[in-house]
Amino acid sequence: MTSLSFPSPSRTSRSPLPSSPSIIHLMLKDAIIRLRATGYSVVSLALRVKYVEFSELKSMTIFALDDTAIFSGGGNAYLANFRYHVVPNKRLTAAELVSLQPMASLTTMDPGNNLVVTTGGGGGPLAPMKINYVKITTIDLLHNSRIVIHGVSSPFPHMHHHQPYDEDGSFDREIKRSNCDHLDLNRGTCEVEAEVPAVPQPRMDVDHHRGL
Repeated sequence: MTSLSFPSPSRTSRSPLPSSPSIIHLMLKDAIIRLRATGYSVVSLALRVKYVEFSELKSMTIFALDDTAIFSGGGNAYLANFRYHVVPNKRLTAAELVSLQPMASLTTMDPGNNLVVTTGGGGGPLAPMKINYVKITTIDLLHNSRIVIHGVSSPFPHMHHHQPYDEDGSFDREIKRSNCDHLDLNRGTCEVEAEVPAVPQPRMDVDHHRGL
């Protein structure tokens, strides 16, 4: 009877640990499966379409819109601007997200277009965190070692903020309002008009103008 013997495992014969690209591939597949099972099948499909592009990232944060909101009318704006809802190479957990201060900027995969924190976290249900004036509905909807996904109430509009200036001509970066002045969901834009300070009107001397 012939017996088989195998060499004892050694450091050199062990299988190498998976490289980072392999890990991100696995984490993307994990997110795709879990999103589809939890009412985010459209976002799951979007990740499949962008799989090759996103697999080149080290990590990411995704802001997701659920199927109900997408099929209720927000789908076109969200899918057309899906890359605007992805923060590359940054895994923002719940604690990190809510710690962001108002006016904090987040780089997205839409070149030249960043997200802006318009209402900071920590305010509770009556004052939820908002990014681009959109409410964050579910923090840490899904997370693994490379990806964090948070739920949003509607697609992020692109910010076109008409910035105000101080009296001395310096740039005033403070956002004056807490909502969009002109929100276009089809185009995915948000026009934010700065408040214009009231200009005091010259006082008319009635005694000198009674003949008018």
